[in-house]
Amino acid sequence: MVARALPDQAIVSVEGGTCGYPLYAASAGAAPHTVLTNTGGAIGQGLPVAMGAAIACPDRRVVAVLSDGSTQYTIQTLWSLAHENLPVTVLIAANHQYAILRNELRRGNAVLGERAAELTALDRPRIDWVGLAASYGVQASRATTSEELAAQLESALRQPGPVLIEMAL
Repeated sequence: MVARALPDQAIVSVEGGTCGYPLYAASAGAAPHTVLTNTGGAIGQGLPVAMGAAIACPDRRVVAVLSDGSTQYTIQTLWSLAHENLPVTVLIAANHQYAILRNELRRGNAVLGERAAELTALDRPRIDWVGLAASYGVQASRATTSEELAAQLESALRQPGPVLIEMAL
């Protein structure tokens, strides 16, 4: 759905295995676009990279496809997006966990025990992405179904400034 909605010559900042990495295969038939992604283990680069792309290429729409855990590292970028009124559509895959950290534990053959699960959870307290974005001055909504996401994404891509959509998983 995201790949189909990409405007021609969009710049996509991808960070997060939850939905970001599958976008590569899904976007093979999308309108011509540029993808910017991790530079080797950095966590939190997705939102600042999207901001930099919007500043560098003001004539192109930027879409940031991010996971909630990694976005927590650089969340203050939302304020800068709003302050500069940059045309960035932020899609947050909200599974309420640091999935990458859990995956790294598994790769090291570690057991995801109760304490590790607790330390990598983002649900106590649960992050309110819509409220958080609003507090930084960014228009936001939450999509709980594919139909809601399609409608919200279509609207967001028409907005002149930043918009955040929480994709509730």
